[in-house]
Amino acid sequence: MIWIAILVIALAALVLLIEPFLRARNVAAPLDEEDYLAAQIADIARDREAGLISAEEAESADKEARRRLLAAHRAAEKKMEPPSRTALRPVVVALAALAPLAAFFVYGLLGNPSGETTRAGEELAARARVQMAADMSPEDRAQMISGMVEGLAARLEDNPDDLEGWTMLGRSYAVMGDYEKSAAAYDRAIALSPEDPNLHVNRIQALMSALDAKGEPMNEEAEAAVEALASLNRDHPFALYFQGLAASQKGDAEAAREYWSRLVAMMPEEAPERARLVEMINAL
Repeated sequence: MIWIAILVIALAALVLLIEPFLRARNVAAPLDEEDYLAAQIADIARDREAGLISAEEAESADKEARRRLLAAHRAAEKKMEPPSRTALRPVVVALAALAPLAAFFVYGLLGNPSGETTRAGEELAARARVQMAADMSPEDRAQMISGMVEGLAARLEDNPDDLEGWTMLGRSYAVMGDYEKSAAAYDRAIALSPEDPNLHVNRIQALMSALDAKGEPMNEEAEAAVEALASLNRDHPFALYFQGLAASQKGDAEAAREYWSRLVAMMPEEAPERARLVEMINAL
């Protein structure tokens, strides 16, 4: 009986495989990387305009983000280009003839009759969920993306040395508004690449966002994160700003003025945040 069931499944799968070759496919756009990179480019421009990062740092970060965005877009375009139906008809005919036999042969070698979950099966299921997302409501899509992010977190526990994975997880949690988990993910990424200032900046932003959401001032964890960034670059705009903020909250007006004055000297005259920072210095 099992081979009859397998034959039915193989024939059904064959129909699904052949059908896309006979018409243009309508592939759903990728949901994550292009959106994340576009948001990152906007963040870089905003930080540059506010004078929180230098022109050189902004240009370098912007170029890298745009390079990755272009690569992701090109990869998506390639997936969306349907092959010529006329040119592929002989291939389709060959598939129709050989696919059932190939399915039986492959199942005999690599089959999983016990029904255990396999890594390949999990990856295929994940891709299918991405394709289905375009037809979902915003609420359902958000719930699905949340599940995908949690799946990434679970896989990273088995692959703790995946720097890119931890960075993506930190960015994903930040987009979802879960800043505490975002900070924790960036902390794991920093452990793998402690000399990368951007990871430190992202962790500081996540920590401060989490504190702002609770209406709390800087705590020891956030101050330690700022000092870690300052140890890499004592003139980093983020380090200077938050060092001044920490000093101000502790009542050390002289130290706050020193940090913020150094930052003001680095900011463009037309930066919107420059005037506000000067007001903060004058109010000390």
